[in-house]
Amino acid sequence: MVEQQYIDYIKNNINTYPIESLKTQLLNSGVSTQDVDEAVRLATGNSNISEHMFESDSKIVNEEIKGSFDMTQRSTYYRFFLTNKRLIVAKTSGTFWWWMILGTIGTLIAWGQAKGKGKQLESLTPESILKSNKHNFEVAFEELTIELNNPKFLSPGKLTLNLSGTKKTFMFEDKKAYQKTSELLKQIIPNKISVK
Repeated sequence: MVEQQYIDYIKNNINTYPIESLKTQLLNSGVSTQDVDEAVRLATGNSNISEHMFESDSKIVNEEIKGSFDMTQRSTYYRFFLTNKRLIVAKTSGTFWWWMILGTIGTLIAWGQAKGKGKQLESLTPESILKSNKHNFEVAFEELTIELNNPKFLSPGKLTLNLSGTKKTFMFEDKKAYQKTSELLKQIIPNKISVK
């Protein structure tokens, strides 16, 4: 018989994370495949869900996260995930309402939330990260070019994604983040970046 804690885990998280991600977490923590399938069946009332356990994750075989970094765009925080096949941009927090209500303190709260959400996402598969928020998006390396704008006196630097004629610009937190991200990008996708 499956332990109640596994059923509760699925029930408590099914509206936040894809079922594949929840199953992977249970399997990675040492729960048997049979217990995971039974917990999902009992938590969801769906006996067919186990047949499709890794269907979406199997689309990208042997994909692994090589690195990640944080960026902002206007009043929204993002974590960028570089895999061996693509870039995934995941929304981690918005600051607008926090700022409207609490000003600078609200912005700091949103920043802390973004860092925490980014850490949570790191434990997921790339496909589960992509599906964790409707605002997340992916760019295959074949379609990607990145412009890095060096930090200036009052600017910590910018990163611009060129996506089929559309540009999306993001800001670094500080000059140290620019340097660290620049080195990571040059290591993983050196032929996809240009520095200005």
